[in-house]
Amino acid sequence: MNFSELKTAIKNTISGDKFKSAQILPTALLLCVSLRRPGMSAMEATSDFTEYLASLGIPTGKNTDGSDNLIIAAAYGMFKAGMKQQKMNGLVTIAGAPGAISFTGTGANAGGPVVVKGINDMPFTLRGTMQ
Repeated sequence: MNFSELKTAIKNTISGDKFKSAQILPTALLLCVSLRRPGMSAMEATSDFTEYLASLGIPTGKNTDGSDNLIIAAAYGMFKAGMKQQKMNGLVTIAGAPGAISFTGTGANAGGPVVVKGINDMPFTLRGTMQ
């Protein structure tokens, strides 16, 4: 990846474009970007879905007899339920390679100050929750 591509990738990520940033951006920048993301929205997902249906030529307004079109209401309910399940039950698993974590410990004893440095020597997994 050259400088121009990296600059474009950072710009796209910070502007909120849909972009797979986790594969190329450093952790500190990913943290900054994640703090700006509002989280998933059932209403926004329904809006995107409605636009998609309209692009396919599927009616999204009132039915021809004047009754409400329940496709959109049903879609909203599905998105809302799915997002609730992700929030309540979703898990994230992270795998790390040997050498992925470095650490430094400091202390002192009768002989003076002590500094210990190291890295993980085994692969690891971590589990977290979605918000």
